[in-house]
Amino acid sequence: MLPQRRAVSPHVLPVLHGVQPVNRSPDSTPVVRIDPNDHRLDGLLGLQLASSNDPGVRYRIDARLGAGASATTFFAIRHAPDGQTPVVLKILSPSYVSMAGSTAILSAHKEVETLGRLNEQVPPTPFVVRLVDAGWLMVDFLDTVLPVPWIATEYVQGGPTGTTLLQRVQLSLSKTGHAFDPWRAARAIDCLSRGISAIHAMGIIHRDLKPENVLCCGTGAEEIFKVADFGIARAQNVVGTFGTGLYGTIGYAAPEQMVPDTTPLSARTDVFALAAVAYFLLTGQDLFRARSLADYLLQCHQAERLSLLDAPQLYPSLREREEACRAIDAAIANATARDQNVRPLSAAAFSSVILPWLQSAGPRRTITHVVQRAVSAADSTVWSWSWRYRPAEEMIVRHVAWDADGTCLFATDRGLAFWDGMRVRGAPAAGLPPIDTIRLIQPSGPGRWLIICDPATFALYTTHGVTEVTESPSNATKLDNVVGDLKDLAVAVARTEDGPALMTLCGGRWFRQVRLPDVARVTTLCRVGDAVWLVGGHKRGGMAFAARYFALDLELEELRVPPVRAVIAGVGDPDSEQGLLGGAEGTVLWYERGDLALESLPTRF
Repeated sequence: MLPQRRAVSPHVLPVLHGVQPVNRSPDSTPVVRIDPNDHRLDGLLGLQLASSNDPGVRYRIDARLGAGASATTFFAIRHAPDGQTPVVLKILSPSYVSMAGSTAILSAHKEVETLGRLNEQVPPTPFVVRLVDAGWLMVDFLDTVLPVPWIATEYVQGGPTGTTLLQRVQLSLSKTGHAFDPWRAARAIDCLSRGISAIHAMGIIHRDLKPENVLCCGTGAEEIFKVADFGIARAQNVVGTFGTGLYGTIGYAAPEQMVPDTTPLSARTDVFALAAVAYFLLTGQDLFRARSLADYLLQCHQAERLSLLDAPQLYPSLREREEACRAIDAAIANATARDQNVRPLSAAAFSSVILPWLQSAGPRRTITHVVQRAVSAADSTVWSWSWRYRPAEEMIVRHVAWDADGTCLFATDRGLAFWDGMRVRGAPAAGLPPIDTIRLIQPSGPGRWLIICDPATFALYTTHGVTEVTESPSNATKLDNVVGDLKDLAVAVARTEDGPALMTLCGGRWFRQVRLPDVARVTTLCRVGDAVWLVGGHKRGGMAFAARYFALDLELEELRVPPVRAVIAGVGDPDSEQGLLGGAEGTVLWYERGDLALESLPTRF
């Protein structure tokens, strides 16, 4: 089996390299002088920190990402013997450490403890930022040597659509005039609910869930939303708070955490914030619009809440469904009640109420075709390459399935493994057939993978391991692909003695096979509707093949394609009822709710 990585210890002081010490701390750790006027810690740019948890690993601080009253975040490169990885390095402000003392140290320890415990699970949840490393930076601040904590977490690449939920909602408002559509909102709420649930399973309350503390990556069906920033997290069912002052953000923090009293915090404290975030991503506005703490607490005590229908930037298709809006309003009002006992018990309980209303919004109507300029890989001004993980002679990678956050599950000749963005870790394989029977691993949503094995068997694999194993009919010798919802409706491409065939899986039952007698191979299968799939490949005579498959009717409608040798790949979106098939010699077939359009790209593509 592949080796497991030990847990990160935040209690060991790191050794600093590339820094000219101004004096020495009692244990001879180098000390860095910080200018009291350098509030954004720009003097640390170019600094290299050595990890005390991973020998040979160092972090080079390249750019500042943001600065606040308590900490500054930097973009840094993790240099390790096996590769380089971008990370986010959060360094507490020396002035904050000097002023807050043990409270500042405790906040850093809480973040490391929470993320470290989540990291112990392989694969870890994709809905919470991953901890990379942690340590101390000894600084000379106002002629006093202070141990300043730093924390390295995964770098979430948001791209042009934004890295935080706040940025993505603002971009949606500026581009469309509306906040998230119902389908995207449902995906975001589902991700956040799963992330918060994973945190609560560790016995921790986040206490600062808000749009700025949700990081995003990927787009469309692969978009992932991650809970971040655990600086004020704490154990459940604890009365009061550490230190003094205001903890949380007005408008999102539950009232019981804003005014210390005898009420213990619980999972319902974060449910309050989750409901406020849900209102924001649906409307682009804060649920509570208070100018002061007193005003905010007064609003919390009132039973009435703002309605989705009052928001001018609500997505039109959702506004048209008044019943759904009223139901979501009631769920949000219930989850943000002043009395904790009125709120849902968990984040999952809250999301289970509003997700069906959002997911039943019907198909999307906005269709956008995007064509980007091709860039030569030889153009050194565009591309920059670095080793993320160097080849390991003792391991052969056979199949890989990637998530949008840069992690992947893969099968090797030694077992199932997980790449967490920095290192390879062995993944549990209990319940799976022998590793040498795995034919294909493909993504099935964030933190979910479909593992196809021989003979004609597939398993759903999640962060909790194997959750279900399904065998196909005995006359299917191999499965080449499975696309759809395994608990509802899915279609598989099977190899039989007579050639390829399509099989429908509905409600756990297999329908009869639909043979493809003239087809030599199916190369692509994609869903373009509730019960419609596109199929592509090539015929036995060497010509391209494309068809529309009606899964519930078991009917196959062949589509006219140009006389090229094959359809090579495809992608589909059942929500918008559109798909795209790419063939040889630049052939492109657009599918949109039953209509086909043909394009021909330059043959060099």
